[in-house]
Amino acid sequence: MVTQNFFSTKSSNKSELHPWFVTGYTDGEGSFSIRMRKKLNSSLGYQVSLVYSIVAEQNPLNLILLEKVKEYFKGEGSISKSANMYSYEISAVNSLNLVKEHFENYPLQTTKALHFKLWCEVLEIIKKKEHLTEEGFIKILTIKAVFPRGLSASLLELYPNVVPINKPVFVPSEEKLDPNWIVGFTQADGTFGLNYIKQSRMKLGYTLGICGLNSKTYAPIKVQSQLRKFSSKRDNELHPWFITGFTDGEGSFFISITKNNNLKLGWRVQTGFAIELHEKDLVLLEKIKAFFNGVGDISIPREGIVRYRVRSLKELQIIINHFDNYPLITQKKADYDLFKQVYFMLNKKEHLIIENFNKILSIKDLINKGGLSEELKKAYPDYIPAYRPLITNSKIQNPNWLAGFTAAEGCFLINLMKSDTHKLKERVNLKFNITQHIRDEELISSFVEYLDCKNVYKQGEIVDFWVSKFEDIINKIIPFFEKYPIEGVKYKDFEDFRTVAYLMKNKAHLTFDGLEQIKKIKAGMNKGRIFDKDSSENYVEKNLYNPSKNTQKRTYCSLISQPQFRITQHERDLIVLNRIIESMSCGTLVKPGEGRDRYTISVANLKDLTEIVIPLFKTHPIYGAKLADFLDFCEGLYLIKMKAHLTPEGLNKLHDLAKGMNTGRKF
Repeated sequence: MVTQNFFSTKSSNKSELHPWFVTGYTDGEGSFSIRMRKKLNSSLGYQVSLVYSIVAEQNPLNLILLEKVKEYFKGEGSISKSANMYSYEISAVNSLNLVKEHFENYPLQTTKALHFKLWCEVLEIIKKKEHLTEEGFIKILTIKAVFPRGLSASLLELYPNVVPINKPVFVPSEEKLDPNWIVGFTQADGTFGLNYIKQSRMKLGYTLGICGLNSKTYAPIKVQSQLRKFSSKRDNELHPWFITGFTDGEGSFFISITKNNNLKLGWRVQTGFAIELHEKDLVLLEKIKAFFNGVGDISIPREGIVRYRVRSLKELQIIINHFDNYPLITQKKADYDLFKQVYFMLNKKEHLIIENFNKILSIKDLINKGGLSEELKKAYPDYIPAYRPLITNSKIQNPNWLAGFTAAEGCFLINLMKSDTHKLKERVNLKFNITQHIRDEELISSFVEYLDCKNVYKQGEIVDFWVSKFEDIINKIIPFFEKYPIEGVKYKDFEDFRTVAYLMKNKAHLTFDGLEQIKKIKAGMNKGRIFDKDSSENYVEKNLYNPSKNTQKRTYCSLISQPQFRITQHERDLIVLNRIIESMSCGTLVKPGEGRDRYTISVANLKDLTEIVIPLFKTHPIYGAKLADFLDFCEGLYLIKMKAHLTPEGLNKLHDLAKGMNTGRKF
């Protein structure tokens, strides 16, 4: 397990790159070169120059990254492009002093440190003008001869007796690698991958062959035609406070009074607990039912809606036990208290006494604003309305309550607005908000202190808590819901919201391609999210409640294998790969195949990925196109943890993510 201080360094809110990131990135993609070009008016016939360079694949996000590197070196040097690559270079002698100073303070960790040491020797020769003498020039030749490309054929012809210097011995550091160096090195030579394997078609509801997360062998898994087997359930069940928070938003406690002439008073009284959601959140509703030991039933009261309801007095005791231990904190607690009074009357058969029945009428008139039916009002015109208690001094007892309440009532928004001051004439604004009736103003106002974010806005009977300050969203809102996750379809909105936030942090919204990507993400969020009934897990599961429907069994063929984090490097840097494994406390070293010379660090264990790798790159940011790969990797990993790869919809999503990552990403 990673030690606490390994992740203790907090990433800066400023745009500047961390010095160790620059070193790690250079260890992977940088180079120190000696250039010798023919120059007829030179006394020796050649011009000697030094270059420090970093290359990156040509796309708008990587261009932003190289601009950040240039900014780190105080704007010195230039960025050019050739073929499919961008290249950042510094060649002016005075500017190279900045490079030398940086790498002396934050030394290279790979064998590239040897080239840097020799490169610095040449820099000193040039600064003293000794390269203009034959002795100095030949000394430079002896150094260049040990660099990867060595001497050109023309130089070897002119100076056949040049003897390469003895290359210094590389002595690696024994200190633990700085996490920012690991992130920079990953920027250059790391990969986040979702590997998928195609298999023959299999029927949903029958045997499903799936590749294990930590094995390449296949094991058949029996997927029975039961809702829970298809649900995208986390490894752990819902947190009790999440249930309370979600109920504070979407739950209801009801009292039903219906005509029944066979009963003593001519009326049947029932109490119940219910949650109604859109059918696309059927999986979440099933998880709530599972939390309550499977009591109650899930039905489809009307088109597009699913409802979880508990009405049995015996089963309602389970509901009451929960909310007594994890109490509601909105004004809905008043409904719960009133509901509980009626429940105990029913349990003791006290509702059969006319005085108590009248009391129940008075309570029903208040609860949920349901009121009495015209039939009841006509039969009992003299009933006296009960007093509705006011819930005050409510405070959040546990952060999971807020996660549940947000799943019910929160909203993650991406706003695009015209702006003449922006280069692209549009600006992007992120907003997180929770809206409630004014009667819960005290509770909503407490969110300001709880999350250390503003603001609260009141209009008419509505109170709105919202956060739009970018620093608060990046440093407070997103980390909060990563630690205390939302459940249900709203988690997808949070994922999209987070993706755009990281794109903005990386300045991608200032580029045309980045802005277009944000527009596409926004179009598919919230009400714009497409719910495909013909292929989604929810629709298949919904039909399980309607056996009479002629539901065709569906098939699918692509399977996700191992999510993997990898770093690959030449065998000459095998020592640094072992140091990375030691510093991260995870990963295995994979030897190259016969005739190959590149070793790979592989992290495929789900626990290591979620507890070590993901937190590392959230605490110490990665940039460029690799940031987009990392975000897709996080989404894929979450889908696998949620068992979504057992459903056609989830499997297709993973397939699409895998195809669009790394070399498959299009700009």
